[in-house]
This record gives sequence, C-alpha cells and structure tokens, in this order.
Amino acid sequence: MKKQNCTTNIFVKECIAQALSKLIEEKPLADIKITELARIAGVSRMTYYRNFNSKEDIFSAYFDIMFTRYDEAEGYLQPFGIYHDKKHMIHYFRFVLEYKDFLRAVINHGYGNIFLTTMTDYIVKKWLKNKSDQTEYYTLCAFSGSLYSLYVSWEKNNFRETPEKMAEILLKIHGNGKL
Repeated sequence: MKKQNCTTNIFVKECIAQALSKLIEEKPLADIKITELARIAGVSRMTYYRNFNSKEDIFSAYFDIMFTRYDEAEGYLQPFGIYHDKKHMIHYFRFVLEYKDFLRAVINHGYGNIFLTTMTDYIVKKWLKNKSDQTEYYTLCAFSGSLYSLYVSWEKNNFRETPEKMAEILLKIHGNGKL
C-alpha cells in the first residue's frame, strides 16, 4: 500500500507541475492563484498545500522526480566510471529532449536556476568520489553548467542537432572527443 501512495503522490506532483508550466506561459508566477493551479491540475487546494510550501517548490519537486527517472533510465549504463563519456551524454540529451516542454516553460520564465541547481546537486552527489577534493567538486559543478548552457542553446536552435551530435559537441568542449 505504501508504494501505491508514493506512486499516487508522484502523479499528483506531476499534474501540478504540468499545470504550472502551462499557466506560466500565460502569466507571471506571482499572478497564478493556487485555486486556479489546483483546478487545472485536477487536485484540491489541500492536496497542493500538503505537497508544497510555494509555487517554486513545484519546480524543485518535479526536477527531483525527473532525476529519479533519469537514474532509472540510466540503469543500462555503467553506474561507475566516467560521468562524461559519450553514452552518458547521449542519454542526457535524449532525456532532456523528452522534457523539453516543461524545461522551456521553466527556463524561459526565469526559473532555470532551479533546474541548474538540482542538476548540479544530482551530479555532485552521484559522481563526487572524494568529498575533500575541491578540484573534482568544481569540475563537476562546471560540467553541470556546461550541460545546462548547451541545453539552453540547443533549445534556442529548435533542437536541430541530434542528441548524439550534442554529445559529440560536449565531448569536444571538454577535450574528450573530436568533431
């Protein structure tokens, strides 16, 4: 029964996040009322308040769900090793492409920092081997920034390149591949 509750809670959070991404296309976040958000998401106001403290929390929660799914989908890849190999990067670009509508809404309305922060936290938690190695820590943070910036640029170019091509570009930027 507990797994059912968890699955339902994730579904509810996704509904609210999708509703919010649609609403911010129409008006600023500050002008969106909880009643309106709940109605469009198909949930009660109480459900909203049970899950979130603020509208910004919706983005963070949804990104957490996204990165949990990213991990699940990444299962076929080597769990350890080099975080920036071509297979991992192709997986990243394919994955974010699936969420492009939500990401576009969030980034274009000034909340991309939440995506960047969540992604950086995920990358550092997953790949930082030596917590006292500041160089490794900053390298991972810079890598996260590269992923974010490339995604934003790719979106602005209407995703003309394939995920495979984007992975090649990233590898060239970081000195690990050739174009």
